[in-house]
Amino acid sequence: MADPEGAEQTEGPRCPPYIKVHKERREIRLIDFSPTYGEEGIALAYHQHRPILRIRSRVHSLSTLENSGGIPYTAISYTWGSPSIPRKPIELNGYIVYISENLESALWLFAEISERTHRAEARFWGADALCVDQKNKQEKSWQVRLMGQIYSTVTVVRVWLGDGNEHSDRAVEQLRRMEERIESLVCLSLPELISEVTLSGSQAVNPRDMIYPFLSMAIDGHTFDITPDYTAAVQTVYTDVAVAILRKGLVRLLGYGGMDKNITGLPSWVPDWTDLKQFTMAPGESAHTAFYAPSLYSASRGDWSPEFSPQDQPTTIIVAALLFDTTSVVGDCYRKSDEDATCRADETVRSAKSIQYREEIPWVPFMYTFPKLCECYGKAYRPGDDVLWRTPILDVQPENPPGRYHPKRATAVAFAGYRLLNESVKNGTASTKPSSLGDVADLYATYSIPNIVSKRSFATAKGYIGMGPFDMNEGDVIAIIIGVEVPIILRESSDGTYQIVGEAYVHGIMDGEAMDDPNAEVKRIVIK
Repeated sequence: MADPEGAEQTEGPRCPPYIKVHKERREIRLIDFSPTYGEEGIALAYHQHRPILRIRSRVHSLSTLENSGGIPYTAISYTWGSPSIPRKPIELNGYIVYISENLESALWLFAEISERTHRAEARFWGADALCVDQKNKQEKSWQVRLMGQIYSTVTVVRVWLGDGNEHSDRAVEQLRRMEERIESLVCLSLPELISEVTLSGSQAVNPRDMIYPFLSMAIDGHTFDITPDYTAAVQTVYTDVAVAILRKGLVRLLGYGGMDKNITGLPSWVPDWTDLKQFTMAPGESAHTAFYAPSLYSASRGDWSPEFSPQDQPTTIIVAALLFDTTSVVGDCYRKSDEDATCRADETVRSAKSIQYREEIPWVPFMYTFPKLCECYGKAYRPGDDVLWRTPILDVQPENPPGRYHPKRATAVAFAGYRLLNESVKNGTASTKPSSLGDVADLYATYSIPNIVSKRSFATAKGYIGMGPFDMNEGDVIAIIIGVEVPIILRESSDGTYQIVGEAYVHGIMDGEAMDDPNAEVKRIVIK
């Protein structure tokens, strides 16, 4: 964002772009849209012979703003966008600074509102890109800690979605109808809120912004021993958050772990909040239910609080687990591109409705080879077992529209869809367009596509069949970790420790059958 050291000076007062704020006074900056330097109307400057906004910022104490006599002001909520997107110049306190095109559009609009209304709350505005020195990590850390107080003192929050069009107008109208659902989001816990933002495709420029801004927004954010520190390494920030969540007994967080991460240097048990790949097995398509709602599955029994080592900066954890089986055969790759590896159930089910997308998915060869895998290696099942049709959809009932908040286990309707698809493969009439076989078959294919392209089918040494993470290998361990409702694929290291590869669906043990075995031995293992 704006860089004071490289800011270009224009005609105007000789003050830095970011006026100093004092932590002990809980000071914040606010944009002042009042006409500057004796001008009337929207204040303009000129940069490269083009008019640009001229604004200034003022320093205010939160203590004053919290009092009844404090000035009213408005906060702007907007998207930052990618750093690669061209920036737009404005003049801030006499210096040229560059901001996102999205924010610049918002400022022009809000400046016009300020000019028309002359209301106090339309004069003073808060926008973090201009009110917080993004280059000053120390300042940013303590300013972020004030966000909850800042938003609690504003008169109104304006959410800027960008320049509108016919489609966005319809979307906003739909949002109005969903007001009750939107208001319920204020009750999200910290892990749910972070997940919701991550899975919605957040474009946060700083990976720390996947965590820190939500500490003051989450209903339980104050209960986590996390202090914003933008000078800390991202790996440290994400590890600290994972430890804080696990200490609360939310062991299902481990289902978000894995070895394939955007951010290098993270332990396998620490989620990469910039890119959650392992979300298909969560209880429902929304992270709103991901941590506290009952799961569709119950592979484990009992509770366990992980142990951390070392305690101050842990790189390993100790969990209680049943090492149930090992993979003996791993199925073929049906990924068409690297993008398929990151698809999640919610977004891919929607994409799969596109005929063009579906024509690129080799569901036909999968439906041909998967029964052979079950026939050759599925010795744990009796003839006629439902492993064939439940496994490709992870035993989740296909619904139209998708059961976003109330998913359920698969029923005979799913079996009917599978049978139609399977028969078309057997008799050679299969098409890349499952819709030609009817709605039931089309819906089954739609729900199986995310798993076909982002996971691998596998067989175990004991004869079980399942779907697991794309990165799994033969010889990986299938573990039931106490507190995690789904099996976890682990990879053993030469030193006897393990790394998390990802979640798995293993047909026949998703309801605790492995734990019910009297010979099942739960032991402590180290995950790094």
